[in-house]
Amino acid sequence: MNVQTEKRKTLSVLFVCTANICRSPMAEGILKHLVSTNELKGKLKVESAGVAAIDGEEASLLAQEVSRAAGIDITRHRSQPVTKKLLKNFDLVLTMTLLHQHEIERLYPGCAGKTFRLREYGRKGQLYSHLEIDDPYGGSKEIYEICFLTLRREIERILPEIEKEIKKSGYS
Repeated sequence: MNVQTEKRKTLSVLFVCTANICRSPMAEGILKHLVSTNELKGKLKVESAGVAAIDGEEASLLAQEVSRAAGIDITRHRSQPVTKKLLKNFDLVLTMTLLHQHEIERLYPGCAGKTFRLREYGRKGQLYSHLEIDDPYGGSKEIYEICFLTLRREIERILPEIEKEIKKSGYS
């Protein structure tokens, strides 16, 4: 990861999808939940946004339901669009698809070194056949559950990388 070295008390992670009502709010909720009871509590700022988001929308009802079933409350989530100002406040930007990544890097070239697809981040050259996290919007509850489980598995996979970055960068 290529984080900014300015003095901050926390490492900041932004999850990005399309409308910021399904995948990225679930990812935000999962990461917040995972760090809420461990040594990273208070050392990590986590938010989400969308490349085509309408400001202030709630997470989709199925995203809320699937998250709630896992003990994660995303009912207070409100969507926000990706902006240059928002991106400047984050050390790491994790997208759901290559299209999201390219859109951010096209609009905000300064983000190229800190923007990755969630499924590619931390793989260090390993080949992985499917790097996209499919949008469950409009799908069944089962489709949302599959998406949630995929997000959780990927976030659990990258958590050690985030922990290393926090320790390496001296975030307190």
